[in-house]
Amino acid sequence: MTKKKKKAGEKKEVRKVSVFKKTSARTHDAKVDAVLDELKRLLTKGHRAYRRHEVGEAKRLFSEGKGIAEEQGWERDTAMFNAVMLIIEARFDEASRILEFLLEEPLLNLLGYAYYYLGIARKGMGEDEAAITSFRDSFCDPDYDAVGESWENMGIIFFERGEYDKAIRCFEEALEVTNYDNPGFSWYLKGNAYLEKNEYDEALASYQKALDSANYDTPGVAWDSMGLAYFKKGEYEKAIDYYSKALATPNYETPGYAWFNMGIVYQRKELLEDALEYMIKARDWYKDHESAKVERVEYFIRDIKQQKALRSKGLKEAAEEVGKIASLRVTEPDDPLNLIMDILVENRNKVPKYAAKRGTGYRDVLAVLKGWSSFIPVEFFVEPRGFGNQLSQGGGYFIKAMDKGIVIDPGVDFLVYFTKEGFHIKEVNHVFVSRNHMEHSANLTGIADLYHQWLIYDPKAEKSAPIQFHLNPGTKREYLETLSRMGIRSENVHRIAGRKTPYALKDLGAFDVFGTTYDPKGASKSLGFVLNVRLESGEKRRIGYTSDTDFFKELPARLKDSDIILTHFSIAGPEGFEDSKPNNNRLNYQGLRRLIEGTRAKLYVISKFWGARGDYRIEFVDKLLYDFKKRKRNVKIIPGDVGCLVNLSDLTIRCSNCGAFVPYEEIKITKPEGDFGQLAYLCGKCS
Repeated sequence: MTKKKKKAGEKKEVRKVSVFKKTSARTHDAKVDAVLDELKRLLTKGHRAYRRHEVGEAKRLFSEGKGIAEEQGWERDTAMFNAVMLIIEARFDEASRILEFLLEEPLLNLLGYAYYYLGIARKGMGEDEAAITSFRDSFCDPDYDAVGESWENMGIIFFERGEYDKAIRCFEEALEVTNYDNPGFSWYLKGNAYLEKNEYDEALASYQKALDSANYDTPGVAWDSMGLAYFKKGEYEKAIDYYSKALATPNYETPGYAWFNMGIVYQRKELLEDALEYMIKARDWYKDHESAKVERVEYFIRDIKQQKALRSKGLKEAAEEVGKIASLRVTEPDDPLNLIMDILVENRNKVPKYAAKRGTGYRDVLAVLKGWSSFIPVEFFVEPRGFGNQLSQGGGYFIKAMDKGIVIDPGVDFLVYFTKEGFHIKEVNHVFVSRNHMEHSANLTGIADLYHQWLIYDPKAEKSAPIQFHLNPGTKREYLETLSRMGIRSENVHRIAGRKTPYALKDLGAFDVFGTTYDPKGASKSLGFVLNVRLESGEKRRIGYTSDTDFFKELPARLKDSDIILTHFSIAGPEGFEDSKPNNNRLNYQGLRRLIEGTRAKLYVISKFWGARGDYRIEFVDKLLYDFKKRKRNVKIIPGDVGCLVNLSDLTIRCSNCGAFVPYEEIKITKPEGDFGQLAYLCGKCS
């Protein structure tokens, strides 16, 4: 049903507004009526100029009205014009005080206008509720004929507050007023409210009504808004068409808006060159007209450039997320959301940048990435400053044989030191876990996740053979489902046990597995192994690994043909040094001495020291060397720590300072300044 049109000044019932009359100073006289009509005309034209930001013209018109009121001797109406001129100078507080004083005794010829401009002043001061009250009070004057403008301004306040349904009702009320001379603007504002409600078809219909309205003088703005509605509907070609209509509109005052919006559309269409072209045009316009928004445009320009760079590397998914981040940016440069998006872009790029790295290029090396036991010394966690804040835990080992990489027991902090040493996930082909315990498996899922990220961000990664995971039974039971959720196929996760040996490693060699005696009845039973690998020179290396174990009589036989033996050090109490306890099976000093006696390795690396009784790693190795020297046996033993690199071909050791690989005899191993820190392996020039 069509609503009945109201006549100007007609008394009416409005939603939630009490209509009442107040006494005005007006007397019905033809000459007086003519003067009032002229004053209203000047107020209307002045307000239009003010709305178009034509401040000089607005002042001229309001000043002319003030002069006419003065000639009539209408002091209170003259004062009202003074307040109006303060409003266009943004002196809202002063204007409000004048108007509030005048309205204490509303003997004004222009009573409704006084309330209206009080509403404008209060709105300018941010007093929205008081402004709404003033606009509603303007209806009290039956001779007030700018009812549509009062509804329009109430609608704007509700819109700015996000109360879009109330805003729409106000704009509808304005449009029902027969003498309302700005219907195109209310249709446009109504379209904006529908747009914010995501009711795009209603918004488009309202914008079209605005364009069809007589005297609507900003068609370019409506075309631009229609383009935005189509953009939000996902109809990008239509959005481009309407943005183009806005830019083709004569005297379109805000082309920067349309250029900016056009850039967003082309970014969504992944036409990044076009997107960048329009964004640069927008930035140049904003610099000259609305400099506060330049920063936002710069964000998008940077994002588009980053997208282009990522796409040039084939990193499509990363580029798409950068585009999504750009779409979430907001207009206000000081909004923290923009800073959040900056951080997201920066960190989104970190993984692609990592994926593009080449890795170390090392071939035929053993990297020790394990230091102390994860739990010992406990005092460090209670009073870290007492240990110089330098406890180097680490967790695991990494072997490169030719260009194939094998991770061994990636425990606590493994990935920290793996990457610190420059190794890359693309260098990993196999992962071996000997025991289901945090010191051996804490970073297992981290490796799987890093591998998954590499596959996403490096287009060449899919062509590489998948990482093979070789897990002892307890570890496989616990981690198989988690690894599957992280994209690791079940056929690439292998259960290893001592009774099914040897295990082949594709293009690399094989490893023989044996059970240790650590917790032999428990589910966390660990496994040792001997890894047989081919080196780049064609020679073979046998690398033995004890994992966690007590000493047992078959252990030397298991490792007897090893060229290198990696062994863990067990309980470090004084009993380990007593010859009077031959049945003590700990892999302590006596146990390690017996292991070395029963094997003929070219190099022994002792790591994972249990430090509850102090840091005597170097002294411990010196004691072993001392005893074997007395027995006339020349052995090579080093304490392994994070950062120790051994060349598998000639068993030279890397200098921690200069990076040169030098013979065992030339390496001097030095303690850190405080206990439990990282050991240094120094050549003769650097020691």
